[in-house]
Amino acid sequence: MDRSFVKENKVQRHDVWQENFNIDSDSATKQELDDSEIFTDDYFPFANRLELLLYVLRGSKYHCIDQELFKFILHIIRVVVEDNIKSIPPFHKIWNLDIEGLELKPSVSSNKDTDKDIFYIKPSSIIEMQLSKKNTAIQLQRFPRQSNFFEGQSSGSKWKTEIKSLMAKHSSSERIYIGDNVQNGTNGECGTVVQFFSQEFENTHQVYASVKSLTRNISVIANDLLKLDQTNVYEGDDVERVQNLIEMSKQLDMDIYTVPINIFVDDTSGNRSKKWNPLSVWTLQLAGLPTSEKMKKSSHHFIGVTKPEDGSFVTPVVNDLNDMFYEGKVMYDAAYNKNVIVTSQIAVGLMDNSMASEFCHHMGAAAKENCRFCRYRNNHLLIGELRTKNKTEEILKEIENSTETSTMTGIKKKILAE
Repeated sequence: MDRSFVKENKVQRHDVWQENFNIDSDSATKQELDDSEIFTDDYFPFANRLELLLYVLRGSKYHCIDQELFKFILHIIRVVVEDNIKSIPPFHKIWNLDIEGLELKPSVSSNKDTDKDIFYIKPSSIIEMQLSKKNTAIQLQRFPRQSNFFEGQSSGSKWKTEIKSLMAKHSSSERIYIGDNVQNGTNGECGTVVQFFSQEFENTHQVYASVKSLTRNISVIANDLLKLDQTNVYEGDDVERVQNLIEMSKQLDMDIYTVPINIFVDDTSGNRSKKWNPLSVWTLQLAGLPTSEKMKKSSHHFIGVTKPEDGSFVTPVVNDLNDMFYEGKVMYDAAYNKNVIVTSQIAVGLMDNSMASEFCHHMGAAAKENCRFCRYRNNHLLIGELRTKNKTEEILKEIENSTETSTMTGIKKKILAE
């Protein structure tokens, strides 16, 4: 490399380095360095040994590193410089450090069929980590939205009908739960809270309650509701779950919020060559984020990757989400600067047709009834009988010892080597 050319363009080169150093950081300021700080004979064309090592790390074939991890390493270096830290703790001290109340517990699930451990990050841990980030927490939709046009997943029909928001707050900070008897502070009409939702009012999104009275259903701004001193009368299919969570909220004196998630699952190859080395990759994103935020790489969170013969994440992921759904989990919410109770469930499973068939116990295009939604036969023109959970379970019992039944119906017993 021509050293004179690089020195003539040292300021431009330094600006490029600073831009990469401060990626996604609006608050960081660029600092000009003099010639002696930019170039030295020992590490030319790098500014110093640190820049050389960081460059090597970025391109290393032996270290798994992405932008988020690289940014965190740069943040650590900033802290060392700003705090003028002279002594670096040894590896064994940090690696074996165990502080009561701050234990670092790995999320490990053992596959008993193959007697192998599969490592994954629990969805609940990812949700907890994201809620602690203020920029993420303040953007999350906590309620379904009523709107005349699409405003993201929260305005979709599934969120409105299947994902319940269990609580909203009165202007006096009093909690109002689904199933509570309330009075409309405006006209005095009484009823029972059926649902909470948000809707635009005077250029801001207000939380409303759908209240069922004796004669009609009305929508009232939550701030205008007066809670009556009566027993909660929620009567949904999940009455035991809802009542337990409401009781937990009262005992701990904490708010309850629902944070649904999207899970992406796909198979890929672990080889660059044409030889297929199958791996199942799982990632997660928070469903309540605006669409523009979901498109960012930082909004997609890695759960894990596994080989088919080693097992699947289906059981541990479902168990973790069931624990959150039925029992809730206390987490710090940066949007409100306090601990809250969080419940979660899957809003959407994102996958291609082949992987979707796997999750539906379906053989895919190889079967005579090759549709995973209905019992359509490939030589018929009409839509077949819709598949149901109960009917699929009946067929699974029939195909215990019959591959012919499996081929005819399209149902297979094992999915994702669970």
